[in-house]
Amino acid sequence: MKTIKDDPLQIGANALANSSRTPVGKSDLVAILATGDGPGHLVRALFEDCSLESLDRMAIEAGLTAAQIRAAYLVARTRHRARNADMEGDAAQF
Repeated sequence: MKTIKDDPLQIGANALANSSRTPVGKSDLVAILATGDGPGHLVRALFEDCSLESLDRMAIEAGLTAAQIRAAYLVARTRHRARNADMEGDAAQF
């Protein structure tokens, strides 16, 4: 049986759901993860509340590359003031 630890996208969907009054699904998560854009509170929840390891696992599950997730983080940081201490070191390389 698959648990939440085995489903990185569910971890991200839960982070979004915890910060939203409206239903949020995996498709919303993948869109934010791929672009770094969307409703600000959801973008910040995803990029601030999830660890770098979790974000990387979500990206792999969604078929995104490490470069795509880091580019999305730069958008999230610029447009929505999202901050993730683990990703800041990586972001400096881009």
